Amino acid sequence: MGHFELRTAAEDDWAGIADGFARATGGDASRIRQHIACALRDNPHGSSSVLAAAPDGRIVAHLGVTHVPMLVSGSPLLFGRLHGCFIEPAYRTGGVHGLFAALYDVFQTTFEIRERLAAVFGQWDEVDWWHMRRTFGHDAVATSIDLHRPAIRPVLELVGEGAVITRDGDGSVSARCLDVGSCGVRRSGEFDAWRAVAPGRSDRIWQAWQAGERTGMAITRDAGGVRWILDWAVRPQDSESVRALLHAVIVDACTPVHTRFWTSDVFTLSLFQEAGFEVVAGPEAYLAIHPVLPHIHHLWLSEHWHVTLADAGLRAMPRLTIGEPVVHPPSPGTSGARKRNGE
Repeated sequence: MGHFELRTAAEDDWAGIADGFARATGGDASRIRQHIACALRDNPHGSSSVLAAAPDGRIVAHLGVTHVPMLVSGSPLLFGRLHGCFIEPAYRTGGVHGLFAALYDVFQTTFEIRERLAAVFGQWDEVDWWHMRRTFGHDAVATSIDLHRPAIRPVLELVGEGAVITRDGDGSVSARCLDVGSCGVRRSGEFDAWRAVAPGRSDRIWQAWQAGERTGMAITRDAGGVRWILDWAVRPQDSESVRALLHAVIVDACTPVHTRFWTSDVFTLSLFQEAGFEVVAGPEAYLAIHPVLPHIHHLWLSEHWHVTLADAGLRAMPRLTIGEPVVHPPSPGTSGARKRNGE
């Protein structure tokens, strides 16, 4: 495995973590620096992060979890999302098992993740795949439901009677009030408020009202020529609020509109399709359930609630099946794909 210093991340390590992630993935270093700084360093809800440093000081592997306050059927719980996990290709000879096992030992001993977090979630990538299965486990696996609405599609009249839509530009003020009912599993309004005002963000808050009562909300972000619906919550079976929110979001956008649910009720999906959204294949995700939260399996597979765990920034990854080999994308400047068994 070589000689590495395994330790928790310090304040002056974040740039090195981002640079290592950029080397390992071929991503844009400046963008990754901003993303990791926001999600791990600056998250007021906390994060847990350990790294492996080579003798020359370079950070060659990292395992991080950003803490996310969630609502599960209206009850507040703290989740964790794997973030910025990587191992440089040069250190993958013979598999990542030795180095990542050592990292995880430090990680668990230091942070006691299973005792502190109700669940850990994330999306497949070439390091997380092994890490999820061999450390956190894979108590639930789901293929996301991606919904895309082309910009050229005509906008139909969707607004029902009695629903009024307001749009707030100040996410720090408005997003704190957006915990609408017990909408399955979703981020808390407090987390949305912090995320909305992060540097470079363009989040907008849309709220539906009926008879003076807030009945639904959507959070959108314009990025990469697409309007993303980041989060969504509406009272059960409230078609008027759904139609009003979708109409407002679509009419205001001059771009395609995309969203992603990890699971969703038929009622919500049918109204999105009525508004012109097409269902497309999405990437797989995982959810590791800790003993404190056994009932989440029901919600995860529920026909009555939707689960919104995705961000606009998540990249699509190869679809995987438990126990099958993992086929990695080629490294920049090479041809073909690397293969490694997903033990």
